[in-house]
Parts: sequence; structure tokens; C-alpha cells
Amino acid sequence: MTAEATTIIALRIFGDSLVPDELTALLGVQPTHAHAKGDRHTGKDGREYAKRRIDMWQLRAEEFADPFEVRVLSLLARLPSSEATWTTIKENLEADLSVGYFMERTNEELLLTTKVLKALAVRGIELLLDIYDPVGGSEASTPNHSFEADGSAAAQLQR
Repeated sequence: MTAEATTIIALRIFGDSLVPDELTALLGVQPTHAHAKGDRHTGKDGREYAKRRIDMWQLRAEEFADPFEVRVLSLLARLPSSEATWTTIKENLEADLSVGYFMERTNEELLLTTKVLKALAVRGIELLLDIYDPVGGSEASTPNHSFEADGSAAAQLQR
């Protein structure tokens, strides 16, 4: 499988009551990206989008060629595994692991091992798969800036 290099993985925590500094202190790691409701959303190309509609804290996995499982588990290892910590987070916030999977050819596969699924489940983290099929080098097969800035193309719904 060659798509490991074209997989973007991010843990996203969001909600109306999110306070980025408090969440950072609770998790013990700096986010890759965070924004507040009402912040301006400017793409890397300078294009202006609608203002942010929800608070979000994001931690992206390292971008290297290790297998998907290694990248996800390495990301989660940077965070507390305590059920109490995640229960506290999930009381008022939502959390997901957003995976942008950019296939290089049709009919590729991405294995979600029981180890990865269990690591997500014990933390109460949902899994969002955003899968792009190859379209001969068009924009549809290229990671877009909104995914990079927000964790998934679902950001176009202005989370």
C-alpha cells in the first residue's frame, strides 16, 4: 500500500465550551492548530472563508511513511490514556480522529486494526474517514487547504 504518504491524520476536539488553553493543560501537549468561534478563516492562498462557527483544538499526526497504525498510535501516545480525563473532555466537547485518505489508485485499502479501534474506543474518540479517489491529478485527488487547516473536508461545513 503506497497511500501512507497521502494520509492526513488529526485528532480534533471541538465544541462551544472549549477553552484551548485549559484543554492544552489537561492534555499536556500543544495543539497543531486551534481556533475560537468567530475567528476569521483565511486559506493559505489568502482566500477568505466564513468566520469559524465553533471552537476547535487539533493535534496532527507526524507526516512520515510509517504504517497507518503506527502513526495513529504514536499520536494517541502523546495524549493521556486515562478514562477519567477523556470522560471530562467528552462531557461538553466532541472528539474525533479525522483521517484524510488520498488514494493513488482505485480500490486501495486502509486497515483499521483492533489495536487502533480499541485505543480510540477507550477514549471515546469517534473515527471520521474522508476518502478521496484518484482523479488523474485533478484538484479532487490533491489534499486541499481546508483539510490541512481544519482536519477534514468536513471543515467546509464550517465547524
